Amino acid sequence: GVSVTSLVVLIALGFNGVGNAVHSDFLSNGNLGFFSGVAFLYISYAGVTKIAAIAGEISKPEKNLPLTMIISLLLIMAVYVCVSVVLVNFIHGDTLSTDIRPIYTAAAEIGGPIAGYFAGVIGVMTLFSMANSGLLASSRFPFAMARDRALPKIFTSINKQYLTPVFSIIVTAAAIALAIVFLDVVKIAKLASAFKVLMFVSVNLSVIVFRETNAQWYRPKYKSPLYPFV
Repeated sequence: GVSVTSLVVLIALGFNGVGNAVHSDFLSNGNLGFFSGVAFLYISYAGVTKIAAIAGEISKPEKNLPLTMIISLLLIMAVYVCVSVVLVNFIHGDTLSTDIRPIYTAAAEIGGPIAGYFAGVIGVMTLFSMANSGLLASSRFPFAMARDRALPKIFTSINKQYLTPVFSIIVTAAAIALAIVFLDVVKIAKLASAFKVLMFVSVNLSVIVFRETNAQWYRPKYKSPLYPFV
């Protein structure tokens, strides 16, 4: 909540301010550069699958899952686009292409050094939040696989007090930590984005197969409108 509110404040101040960045050509690297950027950013929408990963732990998933996915998708799309507009208005393209802390830079440009430091603190909070949600979702996959006997039974261990898959969480956290320490972060992001694209394609194809083959067990309570075009 703090993170989203802070971004909305940044957007409001940015739209009310006058940017001094010089705009370069939109497609300076051609269509290939544009699509490469889209592919690289695909990982930013992984939150949709994080929601689905905890379907077994929320009330009325048939109602709440589609609702939360649609609301969060629309909200985050609006925030992403508006923040991007603010960034290109206040930061030169050459600087933005190599800046690893663009929100801090934009906040400092708009509101001064104090605003920049505040944005930095919010950024760290956001990273912790994202890491927590990522671990929450990732740990549920080995837990579910173990229930289907695709992994050792120990992954189904549940904490008696918090009712969470504690062993699966620990193993997943260790695997993520090792990947961060020993692998290239940019390559991980590219791999994750490619994986998300393939996963979304596979999931959507699966829905079409389930519907067209009239699988007896497939009786979803929510059906996406405008099938199969969506």
